[in-house]
Amino acid sequence: MSFCLLFAKLLRCRHGAVAQLGERLTGSQKVRGSTPLSSTKQHSEAKSNSNHLSICPNSQALLSVPLDRLIEHKKHNARANRPVSPVTVKSYYIGLSALFTWTMEEGLIEHNPLANVKKPKLPNRTVKGLDTEVIRKLMDEVSGRDVSALRNKAMLYMFLDTGLRLSELAVLMLADIDFKSGIIKTIGKGNKERYARIGVKTQKALWNYLAVRPVDTEHVWQGKGNGKMTKDGIAQMVRKLGKRLDMKLSPHKLRHSFAISFLRNGANPFELQIALGHTTLEMTRRYTQALGFDDVYKRHVVASPVDNMEKQYNRNMMKK
Repeated sequence: MSFCLLFAKLLRCRHGAVAQLGERLTGSQKVRGSTPLSSTKQHSEAKSNSNHLSICPNSQALLSVPLDRLIEHKKHNARANRPVSPVTVKSYYIGLSALFTWTMEEGLIEHNPLANVKKPKLPNRTVKGLDTEVIRKLMDEVSGRDVSALRNKAMLYMFLDTGLRLSELAVLMLADIDFKSGIIKTIGKGNKERYARIGVKTQKALWNYLAVRPVDTEHVWQGKGNGKMTKDGIAQMVRKLGKRLDMKLSPHKLRHSFAISFLRNGANPFELQIALGHTTLEMTRRYTQALGFDDVYKRHVVASPVDNMEKQYNRNMMKK
């Protein structure tokens, strides 16, 4: 039985109206100016877990739903005959949380039945990026001079140099790039405008690609027929690039690599948070766990408090 059917059965509501409340929730999000849940995994869960409460025999039936059992039910993917990932389970929880928070605000229920259900915790896994040697090999794989190779090189460099999300890189327009300053503008999660910087080598790779594009278009990345390259097309290109080195590769793996390299090259977690477009430090902290004592040692050589105090003292004495 699907989660949607199970939820409707427990609510004693008509399954045919399941989508209606989800659409109302999405509409409410748009009116408030927040991110429409239709563009997130949470919306699909909120939508499939919802029902039109106004046509239920008892809208307060929500209060008696054993939500811990529902979430436990979703921990197993019957179709694939295997447990779903902890990330997926957490997304179910977030979807339900969005649904019940909204239904309370709308006055459809009086109490949040999710209040006593603990938020699923993700395993504390260290985020890993790519080794420098692997990155160099990837760069060698895009060293051709044809249009596709130059495009792929520009994409690879930009992923590694900015940590952009796949969705952010895919919608890049020429007007979003300021080559004089090396700053690009992008739209991140929540439709929030943010900025990133591309280094000199990445700018050169991008210039080389733009100079040989067969068609002059506002969108930067051109695919088959010189049309706009889709997110799926870019992701596929990255996967194929990884296969050449017998490894699994994704745009998000490149984003991880940027984050760890950025920290190792001297950036602090707060700067990384801004660079990645994170709203909190929760995710950013996971990248710091990838650092080791070797990284601390190198930074301490530069930032030793006592050594720097002595250097500052000597500089002050020289000025007198």
